[in-house]
Amino acid sequence: AADRFEPGHGGRPSRNPRARPERERSSCAHHARAGSALRSARTLAAGRRARVSVRGGPLRHHHPDEWRAAGHARSGRRTLRRLDQIRGAALPGAGSAWSGFHRDRHRDWAGLNQQADTSPRQKLHKNVWVATATSFLTDVSSEMLVNVLPLFLANVLGVRIWTVGVIYGLGDTAASVLKLYSGWLSDRLRARKWLAVAGYTTSALARPFLYFASTWGAVAAIRFADRVGKGIRTAPRDALLADSTPPERRGLAFGLHRAGDSAGAVIGLLLTIWVVANTQGANARLSEETFRTLVLWSLLPAFLAIVVLAMGARDVAIHGDGAPTGPHIRIRGLGKGFAAFAACSVVFELGNSADAFLILRAQERGLSVVGVLWILVGFNVVYTAISAPAGSLADRVPRKWVLFSGWLVYAAVYLGFAAARTPTHVAVLYAVYGAYHGLVSGAAK
Repeated sequence: AADRFEPGHGGRPSRNPRARPERERSSCAHHARAGSALRSARTLAAGRRARVSVRGGPLRHHHPDEWRAAGHARSGRRTLRRLDQIRGAALPGAGSAWSGFHRDRHRDWAGLNQQADTSPRQKLHKNVWVATATSFLTDVSSEMLVNVLPLFLANVLGVRIWTVGVIYGLGDTAASVLKLYSGWLSDRLRARKWLAVAGYTTSALARPFLYFASTWGAVAAIRFADRVGKGIRTAPRDALLADSTPPERRGLAFGLHRAGDSAGAVIGLLLTIWVVANTQGANARLSEETFRTLVLWSLLPAFLAIVVLAMGARDVAIHGDGAPTGPHIRIRGLGKGFAAFAACSVVFELGNSADAFLILRAQERGLSVVGVLWILVGFNVVYTAISAPAGSLADRVPRKWVLFSGWLVYAAVYLGFAAARTPTHVAVLYAVYGAYHGLVSGAAK
């Protein structure tokens, strides 16, 4: 600041430039330029905020003032370079103040960028799309077998219905138990990706052995290994999705993931229909040759899914206080809300049933193999169409009500299957069943 003051101004610097020497006038000019730069920076900050808003949607939906503010923001780089030049020309006494402003400018702009990154309209993380593609390919493979496996057991191997229940029950139990330990292990290792890859690989390696299976015991062992792979991969994969998505977007992320999963099921079923139609035509019962052919066709997408996940996904930072000490089942430590949800889920699962029984019910009501498969295509189309919107809805309303609605639909569907008498009844019930899965899958996760 200037050392000389003009008398009669209360100790303030003179505003008359002719009353001060040349060096003082030059110093005050530098101060004026710095002050103008500070005002420009504040204007730019306001423009940057408007630009964050404008970026979210088409410009025509915004006020003209926001257009002008966004225009100011686009010229921000040039003005900031000019501010750096002014900093070099500023007076020594203004250096510390300018340095403080310089730090604040970077902090404010970093905060604004962070605000833009967490906007509700931000793009989903790459891991969400990779996991969706992986599940798509896996379901193309698995749906070529999982829907005809109960028909293979009943039509080719001639096993009783209770045996089908034992085979599916053992596999699903293994998957459920392993989800707990694989989730704990991924927390302890603070890594998700490679555990998920290991699970997908286990399932893919078990699948070729179905080509040689000729007894229900062999089928049970192979399906058990396949479900072990599912138990290993599910919790780390879902945790990777959650780690890669902000809480307010997780319903959409999981809904999109399930939509990709069911879309893969549709493609897998269409391929199955093509193979069955070209192998055995409209035969009402599945032949052994058809099943063996489907096993071979299912191998390529299964192994391609592993490649996509291994090469496309990456672990993200896991926020927490440290690795867990062990997979102790202490519901109290997870909160009352989770305890209530777990209790309700246990009660619901007591009434749940393997979908294999619904497939056998459809064949019992007069549908051929191709007819059953076409009904399953419709089921997955409905599932795919509802998954993402239902997941987004679960982000805006209490998720428990979405779950409650889905469980009511499930109860109505099984009551309908008990009373179904014609193939038309079965087709309608399967479509409604797809709506249940679309409502519940994303919200429950």
